[in-house]
Amino acid sequence: MSVRPSTPDRVAVETLQGDIRSGPVVDELVEADVHDIQRVFRVNLGGTIIRVPEDDAGIPDDAVTATRQ
Repeated sequence: MSVRPSTPDRVAVETLQGDIRSGPVVDELVEADVHDIQRVFRVNLGGTIIRVPEDDAGIPDDAVTATRQ
């Protein structure tokens, strides 16, 4: 039996322009291929829904603190 972490309410992600934005998680997907299984969050960033792999998703408070340092 495995314990799956809960889906966060919001996540932060670095955009292609290099800024960090956060948005609410719309839903969660689990994707699998021959090599890996990973969770992917669908996040609403200003009306655009983007897919964010769990490994790339940050906690919004940590992301804001990191940009100020």
